[in-house]
Amino acid sequence: MQTYGAYTRGIQGHLFTVSAAPNRAGRLHVAGIRDTAAQQTATTVTHALKRLGMCDVGADVRLEPAGAGDPPLDTGRYSGTLDLPIALALLVVAGKLPTDRLVGNVAVGGLDPFAANERAGVRCIGAGGTTAIAHAAQTRGLRLIVAEDQAAAACVECPETTGAMTLEELVAVLAGDRDADPLPHRTTAVERRDPGAWRIGEGDLRALEFACAGWHNIHVIGPEGHSLPQYGRIAQALLPDLDGEAARETTKIHGVAGLMAPWTARITEPPLRVPHYTASRGAVAGCRGRPGEVNLAHNGVLVIDQPTEFDRDAADALVAVAEDGQTVIYRYTPVDHTIRMPARFRLMVTTRPDELETRRHRAANLLDLCDIEITGGMPTDTAMPPERLRAEQERIARAASILEDAPPHLLASRASYDTTSRRIRAVAQTVAALDGRRQLESEDLAEAERLLYRGDSR
Repeated sequence: MQTYGAYTRGIQGHLFTVSAAPNRAGRLHVAGIRDTAAQQTATTVTHALKRLGMCDVGADVRLEPAGAGDPPLDTGRYSGTLDLPIALALLVVAGKLPTDRLVGNVAVGGLDPFAANERAGVRCIGAGGTTAIAHAAQTRGLRLIVAEDQAAAACVECPETTGAMTLEELVAVLAGDRDADPLPHRTTAVERRDPGAWRIGEGDLRALEFACAGWHNIHVIGPEGHSLPQYGRIAQALLPDLDGEAARETTKIHGVAGLMAPWTARITEPPLRVPHYTASRGAVAGCRGRPGEVNLAHNGVLVIDQPTEFDRDAADALVAVAEDGQTVIYRYTPVDHTIRMPARFRLMVTTRPDELETRRHRAANLLDLCDIEITGGMPTDTAMPPERLRAEQERIARAASILEDAPPHLLASRASYDTTSRRIRAVAQTVAALDGRRQLESEDLAEAERLLYRGDSR
């Protein structure tokens, strides 16, 4: 018997085949993956099938990549995705399920046979990366079998999805003994959080608007004792909802990282990440194929507070990612493979005057990435209502369509201008786009020059 399972490598979904045949040893043996994972999976599946009343689980199971484009399983992350496809393959071998009901299906998920209540069923556990796996299954014209709490994310990519809360329910549906329950199919995530009424000056708000619309990096200087990362929350509130490919990429990244809430179909709120200065290079840029803070901030805002306290390796990695727009993880064992994950964000660096005076050199490379500089704080003027931010969202969305989703830096030839002139023209292009124009005027250049980052990082 052969069926399909799935796993992720980076944020891409890949398939593998599950081949099962009975043996005389009376034990379940899994081959094709690392020994520790094989033993853990065999133990979990054996307990699950015994809970179903199927005591004879003697079988040899072989896992192999499904196609030439699918890398070896050792190069991907398959923790929590193996139990369900192996259990279904064994049920077919034992005659508990008809073979034709699993043809063209990809099963992904874990099992929890260790419930405290003996009468409770074997619960299906959702696996990370469901969106990426569902996209891979839909691309190959296959159907999907998942845990019910992951069905919302799966249905968006692969409408032909079967979900169940327990293994018993899933077996009954696949055997034709009962109809599948309707699955939730939501195209949006949880409603955006209310930004509240923020106290921020008109000039600062306008600068944040430029940074959000034109993907400009911004440096915020504020007095000691004030919470400067609040500007990151305001910038997040200014950003319009994600849709299309941006929402899919963001959902894939957060799903692979295990940060997708159950029953969530899509992440439509632009992410906001504020890593602590004790974060390591791996936590910032990702490691072992898992997304880092820079990836989790993709299509959103990344706030670096107290940059002079960051580890030098972590800061250098952040600078490289901010320039490249992606992270690249190289591994050469057991085979040569490279994992690339997108990381395009608005960078916000927040500092205080005292650290700029004494340790500016520690944040030199980060500060040199900034196009705009403002002096922030907590002004005492009237608080701005949330409705004002929603109006700014519409302006930013219109400006993005004028800029054609490309950073303004690309609109000016690098060979034609020096760094300062290029930054002025880039910010001025955003100023014009927010006013509904594509042609630059002298007022746009003047305003851009007033906002230009002028720090001497060295």
